[in-house]
Amino acid sequence: MEHPDDGYPGDEVLQAFAATACLTRFESYVGVPNDESSLGLFPTRPRQLARVRGDHTIGCLVADLGGVMLTGSVRGSGR
Repeated sequence: MEHPDDGYPGDEVLQAFAATACLTRFESYVGVPNDESSLGLFPTRPRQLARVRGDHTIGCLVADLGGVMLTGSVRGSGR
């Protein structure tokens, strides 16, 4: 997904957008609400230089909160 605005709105704005965007997609992707999951959600966003160069990409990473290495997709895992 991408942040819609041109320019660089600042780290706080991009981080808040990324967190909200990822959280709204988490349950439909994993199969359980984020607050009931054993997975942690870690949104990513482009830094200022990347943003100026046209990168508006927001990413949503997940990791096992118990330290278990994930080796595949968590889509529909219900974790």
